[in-house]
Amino acid sequence: MDADREAKPPAKKGVFKGKRNKPKFTRNARTGSMQTVAGPQGRDTCSKFNAELLERRQSYYDKMQLEKEEQLKSAEKAQVDALYLHKQYHSPACWKTVRVARTNFAKLKSEKDKLKHVKENILIRYLGFGWVEAHHPWSAKSHGTFKADELFKHLVDVVIPLAEVKQVPDFAPVNLPELPDDFSLGNRSAVRKELDDKRELLKVDVRRKAKLEMERLEESGITDGVEYMQEASWPVDRLLEEDSEFKIQVCWMFQVDDGEGFVNEELKWCSGVVTSLVRDKSDKYNFVDVMIEWNNEWVQVEDERVTIQRLKRKDFNPSKPFQGAWREDLSADFEGEQI
Repeated sequence: MDADREAKPPAKKGVFKGKRNKPKFTRNARTGSMQTVAGPQGRDTCSKFNAELLERRQSYYDKMQLEKEEQLKSAEKAQVDALYLHKQYHSPACWKTVRVARTNFAKLKSEKDKLKHVKENILIRYLGFGWVEAHHPWSAKSHGTFKADELFKHLVDVVIPLAEVKQVPDFAPVNLPELPDDFSLGNRSAVRKELDDKRELLKVDVRRKAKLEMERLEESGITDGVEYMQEASWPVDRLLEEDSEFKIQVCWMFQVDDGEGFVNEELKWCSGVVTSLVRDKSDKYNFVDVMIEWNNEWVQVEDERVTIQRLKRKDFNPSKPFQGAWREDLSADFEGEQI
């Protein structure tokens, strides 16, 4: 039977079979095996691999830092807008009650003006206060663009009543990415407390930078905070009140010496107080004549301390100042309000 069995060649030994010094793998099985089998070439490959790994890690870190910087810039820009909106709440621009909202909305004639002021009052609560309940889209795919009447209904039904159940914040909220808060049981760890503290310090820094940017925009004339704080329509009712002492600003052209022998023309808002009503033509011709006593800084000749000024409805609070434009003087309120 053994004779009939076909003879087979002896089995070949494997590469490592029979060797006393068996390969020893390091903790990193991948690089260890490469070093054992390939020798110097494996070590070179391992070094290149580690170098590429470090390069990728550095690239990932740089990318994360860039995203963080972009988030901070975006937060600072959004904070400037939030500061303006927060200030508007403490001005005639804000409709704080439903009655005031209905009165001002009825005075507006065009759809454009209605949309502008209704959206503004919604944003005061949504972005200026951080009240997410006040949010309403300006358009929807299934609906299209919302009209002023539709947004106004949301304002009086939802937004304005929020003040009855929520507290108006002292500062505009800072829009930073929130830290994850998946676990509500137990106390915060020391690491989490440290992260929360750093985040609060970051909020303070974003608010500080936004305030500086706001001041820069005001000083350079790019933005005008007093413009945003005005009533939706010209305040003729208050001008007609007896002894109203309406604080007013009128835009006048001045000739200013630049110090090099040249004279430039410059528009400036001159402040004063309305002392009396001279002529009321508001119903028929949309203007009133008033007596204004100017503040000392704008009086060049004593005889011109008190003058008669015509205030036209169409010249009230323009987005671009011009000779004869006018508005309520709210500069003290704008500069004095905390942000």
